[in-house]
Amino acid sequence: MAITGSGQVSLADLQTEFGGSNPIGMDEYYRNGGLVPSGASTVPTSGEIELSDFYGQSAYTPTAATGGSTADVTISGRSYRVHTFTSSGTFAVTTAGTEAEVEFVLVAGGGTGGNQKHGGGGGAGGYISSVVGEQSGANSSVVSKPSVSNSTNYSITVGAGNSNMSNGSNSSAFGSTAIGGGRGASDGNGSATSGGSGGGGGAFESGPGSGTANQGNAGGSFQQNGVYPAGGGGGAGAVGDAGSGSNGGNGGGGISSSITGSAAVRAGGGGGATSPSGGTPGSGGSGGGGAGSEGNGTDGTDGFGGGGGGGERNGSNPQGGDGGNGICIIRYPLEAA
Repeated sequence: MAITGSGQVSLADLQTEFGGSNPIGMDEYYRNGGLVPSGASTVPTSGEIELSDFYGQSAYTPTAATGGSTADVTISGRSYRVHTFTSSGTFAVTTAGTEAEVEFVLVAGGGTGGNQKHGGGGGAGGYISSVVGEQSGANSSVVSKPSVSNSTNYSITVGAGNSNMSNGSNSSAFGSTAIGGGRGASDGNGSATSGGSGGGGGAFESGPGSGTANQGNAGGSFQQNGVYPAGGGGGAGAVGDAGSGSNGGNGGGGISSSITGSAAVRAGGGGGATSPSGGTPGSGGSGGGGAGSEGNGTDGTDGFGGGGGGGERNGSNPQGGDGGNGICIIRYPLEAA
């Protein structure tokens, strides 16, 4: 129950609402001092403090919600709850709490690597973040932390990586949509496409696909001579490498986030393929990108939105790697700052 909005306020009222030790001292009740939350804007952080400063203020109430798999972690001395969605679901808020905002990382499904021959790497799924101090894709600024409301359900869509020369599927949450990664090019079976990050180019087809602004990067270009090495798919953090000499292009690297309390890189692009006559396929980009191949490309990693690796004609019907499924991670504090 909040402190009264007028009239007499006692030290005992403060202790009942906010806690504290005996004997009671006013210096315990500065805002952001551990007892009084940052949202109590009328309470000073230092200097003169009066009982009337506490009119209408209340103790910190954490957000309470369900959905996905949950874990409680401590980050920089503060306790948080983390919800992880690896498939679509509902983030159901029962109590918005004092801060009534959440941080999230949203990654779309990765694109497939090109198949049959000279396959470009698949682009990573688009990457959007609202985590303070981190980045969204293409090394851009984070979006604003969304506000949440009491007794409200929020739909979370997690995009699949898909297979067989296709873009990844979009992911969405809190009004933001991460775009699925573009597919890699394949000689005679389709050009590279744009997406969250673009697919890598392949010989005798188009150049690489482009990325989506503030979500990802373009794929790498191909080399149309020698062993025809294909380009790597774009990643959230870097452009895919071009095919060069006898080497397929490496996938672009992803973006690191510590939203769960531990750093992890997500949304890496797939590596480009190269000829089986002595070339070296491109490696997958950091953050779940699949490697290119002289046969079937490697799949992108599920839960990371990685692009699939490009395939090459060392076999009857080589396939590009599948894109990795996306993810949505949400966190909010359980105690005052």
